Amino acid sequence: MQRIIYREDGGVSVVIPVLKSKKQNESEKQWLKRVFDKATPEGASYKDTNEVLPNRRFRNAWQKGKANAVDVDLSKAKAQVLVEIREVRDKELVNTDGLMARATEIGTQKEIDDLKIQRQRLRDLPTAININTIITVEELELKFSKQLTIDKYLSM
Repeated sequence: MQRIIYREDGGVSVVIPVLKSKKQNESEKQWLKRVFDKATPEGASYKDTNEVLPNRRFRNAWQKGKANAVDVDLSKAKAQVLVEIREVRDKELVNTDGLMARATEIGTQKEIDDLKIQRQRLRDLPTAININTIITVEELELKFSKQLTIDKYLSM
């Protein structure tokens, strides 16, 4: 059993009680009431359910959907993917810093030019990926899995 709390900001919080929190002389009903009441802000709407929630990767984009279901806000999920892409990109830029310094000191002009092109492609990556054509969360997850590498992003 879990409680889905619909927050005032439009987001969703999920409370899943931990069995260790159950007191020795407490019934399951009393235990769940105590835990859920403590976690639920006064006046907040909620539902107690066993439903399977959407992909946890986009849990920061969860929102109250139709019939109190938990949906994913596609625009927030897209923004999250762009943040993930930037994180991967930034690591790769850091990795090329040393290569660029070395090429500048002892490399050829071609090596320097190639690194400049590579680094510019990395900087342009978040805007070069056309994320606006994606219309479903499933498509977003499929196209931008968490395991994508910088090489795969650059080849998109």
